[in-house]
Amino acid sequence: MENPIIDTKPFTVNLNGDVLQVTVHLIGHNIIYRIVFPDNRPELKLFRAKGIENPKFWTSIPENLARIKETEAVGQLIFDHYNPPVLLKK
Repeated sequence: MENPIIDTKPFTVNLNGDVLQVTVHLIGHNIIYRIVFPDNRPELKLFRAKGIENPKFWTSIPENLARIKETEAVGQLIFDHYNPPVLLKK
């Protein structure tokens, strides 16, 4: 189902030289990002969650603490994809 507000087009991000395939899925009111790696690593499904002390953070579904650094790095790349830096004119 298309949502005119949320961009659900697949895209790629680059993590340490690896090109990762990202697909966007809407489940209820939640946005889930499915990450496919070019090697034999299992895919990740990421979600931007709200915490009590940390307002927003990236987590995997199901949560995989062994891959938390990878989850945070890929989550930041997804965030950057949707929020590119603003270049200031000199």
